[in-house]
Amino acid sequence: MFGHRSLALRASAAAFVLLGLSGCSGSPSSGDVDEDVVEAESGAALETAAEPAPETATSTPDPAQESEPPAAPLEIPGCETMNPRILALHEEGREGRPTMNSFGEIDLQQFQTYAGPTAQEAMTAAVQVRGCYYPIHFELATYQWVAELPAQEQQALITGLEADSSINRYQLGDALAFDYVVPLMGVNDSMTVSYVFAGDVWITMFDGAAIGGLDASSVGELLGSVTDLNPELELSIV
Repeated sequence: MFGHRSLALRASAAAFVLLGLSGCSGSPSSGDVDEDVVEAESGAALETAAEPAPETATSTPDPAQESEPPAAPLEIPGCETMNPRILALHEEGREGRPTMNSFGEIDLQQFQTYAGPTAQEAMTAAVQVRGCYYPIHFELATYQWVAELPAQEQQALITGLEADSSINRYQLGDALAFDYVVPLMGVNDSMTVSYVFAGDVWITMFDGAAIGGLDASSVGELLGSVTDLNPELELSIV
């Protein structure tokens, strides 16, 4: 901070002693006022009051610095359209089996059962998620989740998947996909776990129906249900 230097100005007062001599009336008394001085001071005061106040500079906001509105959330497909191939298998499996469960939405319980800790941590950062359950037989089913997860939040999971040599990796246009097999006990002794990343979309599928791994066709179908509702994504699968 800068210090301010105060200047003290002193005015010395002169005392005049008036002699009480009779007939000395040439000096004005203390009550007399010089009209010329009053008029001059009054005019100066009026001129000062009439001076316009300086304009205050106003800053114009820079359009480049204005924050952009947040992007609208993605539309996530329902279970009727999320996975057409699995839905067809489900409907085929229910023929003649009226007591078999129908497909429908599910929570994250199965995901938390079979997903690894890094995948579970990534799911906690999802903006939104929808899960679907497709029973294929009384003891066989496929589970799928479509999540909106910002690309930067996907990186830790992608890095972990790429570091495991037992996991298959596929680069299909704008989509990065992984799959691996998890051993199970039951009618089907294994389950295929698949992850697909594209933009802010993360698709997880636990396939207990043994439909096989991923390819360009299956990944295109998985993402197609999302891009149909969100054409602005403009994802390419080749």
